[in-house]
Amino acid sequence: MRTKKKILALLCVPLLVAGYATSASASPAKSSCFDKTSRTATERKQKTTQLLIDERRKGFTADQIAAELQKCGIVRKSKPVRTVSPLDSVNSDVDVDAPEIFLDGQYHIWVVYSFWQWPQLGPVKDELPWFCRVPCNIGGNEGIGLTMSRPVTTVDPTFSYSMSYWSATNYFPKVESVAPSDANTTGVTFTFQDRLCVSNQSSNCGGPAGGSDYSVTNGIIIYYISNMGCGPIQAFAKYAHTWSDTAVNGIGVGPWSLIVQWSSSQNHWERTSQPSEATTVC
Repeated sequence: MRTKKKILALLCVPLLVAGYATSASASPAKSSCFDKTSRTATERKQKTTQLLIDERRKGFTADQIAAELQKCGIVRKSKPVRTVSPLDSVNSDVDVDAPEIFLDGQYHIWVVYSFWQWPQLGPVKDELPWFCRVPCNIGGNEGIGLTMSRPVTTVDPTFSYSMSYWSATNYFPKVESVAPSDANTTGVTFTFQDRLCVSNQSSNCGGPAGGSDYSVTNGIIIYYISNMGCGPIQAFAKYAHTWSDTAVNGIGVGPWSLIVQWSSSQNHWERTSQPSEATTVC
């Protein structure tokens, strides 16, 4: 009987070892990063754009976003600017982040982006037309732009830049645009129409009673670059807001320059971000 037990024990050893080997060779858990081996550079940029938007909507900080991008092989090259304040703003109701500069090593694509956010919507509510039955447009087009301190060589024109915005309660759908107002080797700009919904007895904006939602509460502008050239380089962003009968007709971009073209001389302001820290290439 004792001999039989020894034989059974010996027979079980290979089974246990084989079971361990099978478990060890199982495929590892997937990273939180998107697929690191995108089939094309355009697909890679589209996934990067969506990752940035998703992380911002989750409330991630700049450092948390940088950590997630790092998992995907996209490395921060600019030092983060810790404060958000305007250079020449006339109104502080919108925050415009200093741009961040990252390098995606897989395709050697530089990713430069800036977020904006409206923390409070009270001032925008005051700009609703008296005849409005919500939701309504607030003035004409808004504008956002991003510029570099010197010319660069941009990537494939099919996806060199992107701009997206979304509301706080999802009453308004997220909008993405790749059709710029102006774009060249120094930066890119976009114009877009903003809309406001204020909850009342006849409408609900998806939030609590008496709440409101603004179609452009949050947004991001992204500029993709294939070759930075050599030497120090920086970026800054600018947001342009209008109300009443004023609109942004366009924003011209040049080296370290964003010039807003207004439809009138009143009912508008602009806010400029801090510049990114200088990044030295080569």
